[in-house]
Order: sequence, then structure tokens, then C-alpha cells
Amino acid sequence: MTVAILLLIAGAGLLLVGAESLVRGASKLASLLGISPLIIGLTIVAYGTSTLRRRSLDYSSRRHRAFGKHDDSRSTSASEY
Repeated sequence: MTVAILLLIAGAGLLLVGAESLVRGASKLASLLGISPLIIGLTIVAYGTSTLRRRSLDYSSRRHRAFGKHDDSRSTSASEY
């Protein structure tokens, strides 16, 4: 149990460090290319919010297929959002 908690904390820490590095690197690259800080910020926010929605749709889709509840006639794609 203690090992699991430590791994969870370490994973969360590494996730935060990786996300911070990604955002800083992308922002620096975009600013070197002459892209406006407003566009950089809006793109980061748009990517972050759409990624969360996409992941939850993927999870839901996989869960329904695992339980045999998949119905192609009523499927919802991420592009409809």
C-alpha cells in the first residue's frame, strides 16, 4: 500500500514536470517563430480542454465495448462536440 502511494505521488509529480516542460517548450518555439502570445495562450487552453474531452470519450467508448453495449447506429464521435 505504501509503495502504491509513493508511486502515485511520483507519477503525479512527473506528470506535472512533463506538462510544464511541454508548455514552456512549445511557448518558446512559437515565440521564436513570431507567433503572438495571445495565440499561443489560446492554443494551449484549447488543446488542454479538448484533450480532456477526447480522453473521456475514448474511455467511455472502450468501456461500452468491453460490456457489449456498443451500438454503431448511435455512436458519438469527438468531432460532434
